[in-house]
Amino acid sequence: MILIKSQLLFSQARQSVKTLYGHIKKNTADDDQVVWLTISSFNLIITPREKVAMIPLKHPIQTPGTRRCLFTKESQQATKDLLISKKVKGIHKVIALSKFRKNHASKEGQRQLLDQYDIFMADQRLLDVLPHTLGKDFYKRTTPLLINMREADLQQQVIRSIHSTYMNFRKGDCHSIKIAVAGQTAKQAYENIINAIDTIVANLPGGVENLRSLFIKTSDSISLPIYQYTKQ
Repeated sequence: MILIKSQLLFSQARQSVKTLYGHIKKNTADDDQVVWLTISSFNLIITPREKVAMIPLKHPIQTPGTRRCLFTKESQQATKDLLISKKVKGIHKVIALSKFRKNHASKEGQRQLLDQYDIFMADQRLLDVLPHTLGKDFYKRTTPLLINMREADLQQQVIRSIHSTYMNFRKGDCHSIKIAVAGQTAKQAYENIINAIDTIVANLPGGVENLRSLFIKTSDSISLPIYQYTKQ
């Protein structure tokens, strides 16, 4: 297998990103339209639905209007007081898991919550109970990011989440992650891809030997190659 970060990948990625952003410029007025990086593997991957890999991006794709909700083990007021005392910004809603069960457990309650917030985070101590409490329908839409509420620098964890995208393979041999948005430049999208590849491969079960291909696309474009396995 060729080395992932080879000159071939760099030139292929540049050309594909340039072509895609040419399409975006002609056909897209929405700066928030997502550019997807599609990852295909040779082998079927099955991972726990609560397992999410955080992929750092050189150029963040979360906009200033992104709204974040935090699920907490402690009472809502205790958590709010903690966030205030640590001067944490960027969390727009705190929901204790007990309150979720009471107010948002129904399908309609979950739908409203999912429509209100873009990113969900959770105290990592809730790892074992989150899937059962939130349910399959919630996880079909999104997977909460786990954070350590006991860490001294909580603000840094929030900042790290803002500067990242997320990968959860769950089950299958193909998965897509948000790698850029239409409002960014082709250069920024290219740099996001190149800088994310090492972390993507590190979190791919089976590693580089299981990586079949990488493609980029938007919802209304064809898929353009970034990397494809070449037999030596």
